[in-house]
Amino acid sequence: MRRIVVEISGLRFGITYRYDRVTETCRDYIVKDGGRDAGMNGDVYEIKADGRDIEKEIRAASERGGENGIPGKDAAEALAVFRRIAELLPLTGRFLMHGSAVSLDGEGYLFTAPSGTGKSTHASFWKEQFRERAVMVNDDKPFIRVSDGNVFVCGSPWTGKHRRGTNVQVPLKAVCILRRGAGNRIRPSERGEYYPELLGQIYRPAAPEALASTLTLVDAMLEKVPAYVMECNTDPSAALTAYVGMN
Repeated sequence: MRRIVVEISGLRFGITYRYDRVTETCRDYIVKDGGRDAGMNGDVYEIKADGRDIEKEIRAASERGGENGIPGKDAAEALAVFRRIAELLPLTGRFLMHGSAVSLDGEGYLFTAPSGTGKSTHASFWKEQFRERAVMVNDDKPFIRVSDGNVFVCGSPWTGKHRRGTNVQVPLKAVCILRRGAGNRIRPSERGEYYPELLGQIYRPAAPEALASTLTLVDAMLEKVPAYVMECNTDPSAALTAYVGMN
């Protein structure tokens, strides 16, 4: 067994692991100083995925029909590490959301929708349209941090199949629910319309306390960050429509 220390969204995790896939996944987040009193709150959270966790991830993929493939033990361990961290996050003022997050001029925009809607495609248009002004924060599983009334979107090692992401934290300016459409239209949305879709893209922990904390954090985010609904197509101009509509 080996151990690394990673820092994600200001928290440090000591990860004990077997397979190199963990270090490959976390390479941009590994810190050299792995001692105690290292995180924002003075703690290093210890994470270890055992054999049962690994087998559980493999079995779950099989039960889903293997639409994304059945992971080997190395990939399953990396997934199990992710899940243990995701279960812990709400107790630290953070939660995980399935989406694509882009930073433009130091402000974050988070796009979320069910898989296959085109989040990654839309996020890539921001880089195409705005070039060096735009930075991909995370293309799959960004962390959301709520702290002292402020909301940040943070990079994480789990960046999706395209492996697009950056180890940064930026203030979250807007959340956008994407829907497929023939053209590009964006509008502000009321909570009653978008909340069920949004909640469906948030990681919901198994532990009741962590789940309650997640819902509280989501509410705190939505009190500070406006939400929009956008119908979009696959034309790169969708990025300009989204940016103008959210500003």
